[in-house]
Amino acid sequence: MTKRVKPNPPELEERVLKFIRQHNLIPEKKLLLVAVSGGADSVCLLHILGQLRNELKADLQIVHLDHQLRGE
Repeated sequence: MTKRVKPNPPELEERVLKFIRQHNLIPEKKLLLVAVSGGADSVCLLHILGQLRNELKADLQIVHLDHQLRGE
């Protein structure tokens, strides 16, 4: 059975965008490296930034970050 992913509510994307702009975290027209470990939180962050990339005028590049916290 395939697990269906629910889309983020628009309010969440709006809150993230507001936070980014209030703190000037992502200057416009910049390359943004997004480090993801594969965990739910980093994948969620990547998804939201992907939804906002046009609004932020940022190019996203994804890099994998292995925290080496899990065993084999």
